[in-house]
Amino acid sequence: MLNHLKQDPSTRHIPVQLLTVDEDWHHGFSHGAFAFVTKPTTTEGLQTTIARIREYSIPRRKRLLIVEDDAAQRLSIEALLGHSDIEVSLISTAAEALFAVQNGIFDYVVLDLRLPDMNGFELLKEIGKLPGGPKLPVVVFTGKDLSP
Repeated sequence: MLNHLKQDPSTRHIPVQLLTVDEDWHHGFSHGAFAFVTKPTTTEGLQTTIARIREYSIPRRKRLLIVEDDAAQRLSIEALLGHSDIEVSLISTAAEALFAVQNGIFDYVVLDLRLPDMNGFELLKEIGKLPGGPKLPVVVFTGKDLSP
């Protein structure tokens, strides 16, 4: 069902919150879920979830961080994803990316795994240690062959 909602242009923008007994959150996110809560939950857990959706739904410019060391690729990604309602920040190193995530609020990150100062997997681990890092959606953009 979620897959159908996210493939339909008229409904794909709607943030979907899953309330499930299944703890496989990777599966839900891979099909377009905004977030999920595992049953059983508390009243506070549901209130936090609803508040997050309300905050996300407030009309505002979304902030995208592009982390790519190749200038031509950075500009290509920006051209592909840039839009009048998206503020794009272009970064070329892992150190700059960590600084940006620590000091700014981003809605999404597009990350190349091959960076000059740190590999992308290490950067993901470092981002995961930051407040809000584990919930920051990251799209890996790489020419590298990834295992399942």
